Amino acid sequence: MLLQWLCWRLKGNFYSDGDSLAKKKIDYLPHDLVPKHEVIPEKETEKLIKDLGLDSKSGLPKIKKDDAGLKIHGLKLKEGDVVKIYRKDDTGKNIYYRMVIS
Repeated sequence: MLLQWLCWRLKGNFYSDGDSLAKKKIDYLPHDLVPKHEVIPEKETEKLIKDLGLDSKSGLPKIKKDDAGLKIHGLKLKEGDVVKIYRKDDTGKNIYYRMVIS
């Protein structure tokens, strides 16, 4: 909550009229640290599982359906979907896969 308050204060969006800070929203999407997330189709999921030598997609690392990264991108997910995450670091662009759980 303190971090949100500081962000609003620094952006000049601080309201002293008693409005709840919880009602205000910060757009985190354009930030460089928010990696791109996308749902991959079932065919690509099957190929991924085969390439990784897994028995099923349940062998993939998990991500909760209510994860902030998924919410920010507005993805409509169901349990069992596989998400592709693009992250950038000093070594370049890396791709991670996660299976959605509830």
